[in-house]
Amino acid sequence: MANGQTLRGMAMVNFWGADMKAARAWYSELFGIDPYFQRPDDENPAYIEFRLGDYQHEFGIIDSNVLGIMYNQHYLDILEGKNA
Repeated sequence: MANGQTLRGMAMVNFWGADMKAARAWYSELFGIDPYFQRPDDENPAYIEFRLGDYQHEFGIIDSNVLGIMYNQHYLDILEGKNA
């Protein structure tokens, strides 16, 4: 690399998961923390978010069983039926 610039982190990373409760348990153990945010609730999570590192970067897991919805700012509203 000519300019010597290096990657120092990402503000948000999202992954898809088929078994959200298993993914939550696995990442909770890996990161050593509980999720920061879950929607619609912790019993039926369709989106789980962890905050990581000094800058609290977002690591999200989206339920892969929710087909046809692209993740964007309105994703959680759609899941909650606000913009259906």
